[in-house]
Amino acid sequence: MYRLPDGFLLSAFGSAAQDLQGPSALIQLRSVSKIFKNREVYTLPNYVLFIPLLGQKIFYAQAQAYPVEAGEVLFIRPQAPISCDLVRLDQGQFEALMFFMEPEFITQILQKYQIHLKPTTSQMQDICKVMVTPLLQNCIESLLPLYVQRPKHAEALIQVKMEELLLSLLESEDEQAQALFALLAGAGKSELQSYLELIEHCLAEPMTVEQMAHKLHQSPSLFKKEFKRHFGLPPAQYILDKRLERAAQMLSLSEQSMTEVGLANGFESTSHFIQCFKKRFGCTPRQYKMSKLASF
Repeated sequence: MYRLPDGFLLSAFGSAAQDLQGPSALIQLRSVSKIFKNREVYTLPNYVLFIPLLGQKIFYAQAQAYPVEAGEVLFIRPQAPISCDLVRLDQGQFEALMFFMEPEFITQILQKYQIHLKPTTSQMQDICKVMVTPLLQNCIESLLPLYVQRPKHAEALIQVKMEELLLSLLESEDEQAQALFALLAGAGKSELQSYLELIEHCLAEPMTVEQMAHKLHQSPSLFKKEFKRHFGLPPAQYILDKRLERAAQMLSLSEQSMTEVGLANGFESTSHFIQCFKKRFGCTPRQYKMSKLASF
């Protein structure tokens, strides 16, 4: 495995003194000897490719453990709550590399090569572990000198190499690739599209704000802020309004009973459905249905 010069090893995560910042703002590299404080929870804004060189760490996400050492790499989703433990030192050291990739960069690759990530049977995970193949190792080793030596056309070369690395992973058909497909599945979507898909899901299946935020890999506070920016209302109020609007439409056009319509729109309690509906439309669901039938 490739080793960086000693001068590029940092003493702690977060120190900016010797970060290997690439010329492209979309792809950055950091070499570290101590990554994260053990068991503290972190969220990172970008996709992260974590490559251990010496020692072993265990990352935790979604109540799962992901041990990783030399010969393996981790892909980490943006905004994924993660923590980790240091398990083993090699030669008294722990060393790793982290490539930070903006979601925009992933989206550009998917669009450039017309890669359409179809839904997979794999559960969407915050972390995906991939074994280092000879091809992947060659890609990694060809990237690092571009950060260290800083050639004239480093930015273009880094982008080409990162595209090569990701494309080689996406071409595989094994279980690891399927998990990576699931992890990257949201990269090509706009934030608004992701919110609209979530709302559609929530119309029939009640979810708390915390559950909705987790689906989009955001903190509850950020989710509420961004949701209101897009739709002008808090999540609970907006989704309730949409559920009631759809319920009213179903009462008008279908032969389903009031109870069936309520259940189909996420109201587990008929009395709660009646209460919310009457507050919104000024009459009970039964009265609303009768008035619509009478108008035909």
